[in-house]
Amino acid sequence: MPSLIPEDLTQPGTHVLIVGVSAYRHFEDGPDPTPVGIEFQMEQLSAAARSASEFAAWLLNDYRCMRAPLKSLRVLLSPSPGEVIHPDIAARLDGDFSATLSNVRTALGEFRNACNASTQNVGIVYIAG
Repeated sequence: MPSLIPEDLTQPGTHVLIVGVSAYRHFEDGPDPTPVGIEFQMEQLSAAARSASEFAAWLLNDYRCMRAPLKSLRVLLSPSPGEVIHPDIAARLDGDFSATLSNVRTALGEFRNACNASTQNVGIVYIAG
């Protein structure tokens, strides 16, 4: 899962993994409900993916840390229909950036490798949903 910014592992910095899930396929009102999803009677969320995209946009546009500048930004989003993703993040999402189990596993492995590139790195994980 590529970083939304050019990833730099040559110097210490901040590496971020953001996951925002509003649309759940296995909930009662999802496209592929399961017995457990139906039993729990949980409904789709309306703002988790947007909240995650807002945090990602803040990191992209406003985060300034001289000791640990932003070096990678991985974002996975599964918005509900009609949910608005921050335009600065939406413009950078190219390909499959849905928060599937497979994508999260891939992104988590790449995030871990980025963090392990230096003992002075800072890692941030943000999960909403």
